[in-house]
Amino acid sequence: MSQNESEYERLLLEIENSTYYDSTKVYERGRRAIQIAKENNDLSKVAKVYQYYGNYNYLLGKIDLSFAYYDTSIVYASEVHDSTLIYATKIRRNFLNVETRANEASRKFKNYFEKVKERGDTNSMVISLNGLATCSELTNKPNQALKYYLDAYEIAVAADDTFLKAMLLSNIGLIKFSNKQYDKALQDFQLGIELAENLENYRLKFYLNTNIGLVYDRLDMLEESIIYFRKSLDKANELGFPYTKAITHLNLSAAYQKSNEPNLAFLHADSSYHLFIQQNYLQHIAKPFIIKVDSYLTKGDFDQALTLIDSAIYYSKLNENLDDVLESYKLKSKIYRKMELFEEALETYMMYSETKDSTEEVKNQKQFAELQVIYDTEKKEAELEHERARISILEKDNKLYQSRVFNVVFFSVIILLIGVVFFYLRYIQSRRKQQALFSQQLISRIDDERSRISKDLHDDIGQSLSVAKSKINLYNKGQLDSVEDMEESLGELIQQVRVLSHELHPSFLEKIGLKRSIISLLDKIEKSTQLITSYKLFDEIDKLDLHIQNQLYRITQESINNTIKHAEAKSIKVTLKTVGNSFVYIYRDNGKGFDSSLELGFGISAMKERSNKIGGKFSLFSEPGKGVKMIIKFPKK
Repeated sequence: MSQNESEYERLLLEIENSTYYDSTKVYERGRRAIQIAKENNDLSKVAKVYQYYGNYNYLLGKIDLSFAYYDTSIVYASEVHDSTLIYATKIRRNFLNVETRANEASRKFKNYFEKVKERGDTNSMVISLNGLATCSELTNKPNQALKYYLDAYEIAVAADDTFLKAMLLSNIGLIKFSNKQYDKALQDFQLGIELAENLENYRLKFYLNTNIGLVYDRLDMLEESIIYFRKSLDKANELGFPYTKAITHLNLSAAYQKSNEPNLAFLHADSSYHLFIQQNYLQHIAKPFIIKVDSYLTKGDFDQALTLIDSAIYYSKLNENLDDVLESYKLKSKIYRKMELFEEALETYMMYSETKDSTEEVKNQKQFAELQVIYDTEKKEAELEHERARISILEKDNKLYQSRVFNVVFFSVIILLIGVVFFYLRYIQSRRKQQALFSQQLISRIDDERSRISKDLHDDIGQSLSVAKSKINLYNKGQLDSVEDMEESLGELIQQVRVLSHELHPSFLEKIGLKRSIISLLDKIEKSTQLITSYKLFDEIDKLDLHIQNQLYRITQESINNTIKHAEAKSIKVTLKTVGNSFVYIYRDNGKGFDSSLELGFGISAMKERSNKIGGKFSLFSEPGKGVKMIIKFPKK
């Protein structure tokens, strides 16, 4: 990886891990990353920066700005036909529609999943399934959400992607947590935090610490709960996003209230309230009031409790949060009882009871869905256990069966080997015919080339030399006053010889290297045709053996000639990169393509032979109307 590429990757990582306080730095780093990408003529990397801008603004809650950056990313990725990046950005853009148009978002996630599955893009497959699960949760389908999360987790495990595994364990654990399967949820969260330990992703660690704290809170293990909420608060303060800070203060205030520490509960409840007010996050605004009322009851300050409880009721009703409404009425009735105002206490309790009855049916439906998820999960585990037992029995039966089928398998293998030998001999015969045909075509090509060189020497260079000789004779005889125009004629003659020499052997490769030679060739093509050219060539390309450089240059020439003559293309791109212990050369055009299953012409056969000379594996992909993609993979030496 070159120094510029390393700097680009570092800048992206810094943008990805940016906090609420880093807005200015995000765009400074982004501008530098875009500059590097444009210097390398790589629009895909430009598109990636804009995608990261979209992600950052999504976390800030700036939805309109996030939409704009995602759209810009898609435009740049479309310019270079980077379908992988296009779909990855469209999937992230679709998350912006989840809360407002869940059904439409779900339909798009399904469509994107099928598209990226065909491409084998595991990361986008997981993110699509994660989106489908989120939509299912919002439409009160926890059972379906769990299925999507589990499917996504299997893909992440197969791809061995640590971040995706940890993220999905957090989401799976939350489904189990909402179904009161606290022990199983805790196992998922703890495994997730182990996986995330070595990752530079503070948001993921924040969510996992918060989730573990919630589990311990439900298990009344308040000391452990506070420890993890404190860890969450540290991460929230590092990230700086107001919502995460507010929620963490709220969790801590509730935990301290349960631990009979009302002063600390007051402190964190006030912090969460002010953050909610500053950012206009009103959906949870009633909860700090409820916790403070409970704390005043603990301290025996009933007047203060009664003053605040009406605010809790008001905000609960404003946000249509029935759980908070019920809790507020219940607390108000309790305050009146403590103050020995029994008539008011009874009246408030009646309001609590009526509200509870009206919501009971909704809760029953939700509880049924939760029980269904638990049932399905346990049923699946039982089915897996049954399947293991069945496999064990089959393995025993299989050992007995193997002795009886051995002879059948043995003779089948013999017949198969005979068939393989027969088809191999036919392949060898066909290969020899192809080689003979290639040799004939090569001889014919060489004769044509010699004929062309002969004509160039005779018609152009020979004629120019004859004219020069004639002028010199006339000058020597005194029949010509001056030969000053000879310098220009001889200069043209030298240029003709140089062009012919370069066509026979590109000696300039030794002087300027393969990278500049290919760039120069592409520049000439762009100036002399209407083709738009681009390239992505690593700096170490000029360290390749001169023999390899020569073959790659010839292959590039031949490919461009084919594009110009046959493709009717608008753009071409040449790429040479490293993959593991190999180099990969890629040539693309967006022309009319052809049926690659048909017999290859001489030009392509010649390129294949040149690939063989450098130990490369030659692959050609094309369909009518879909352009041409040629890949040569050859080993590092």
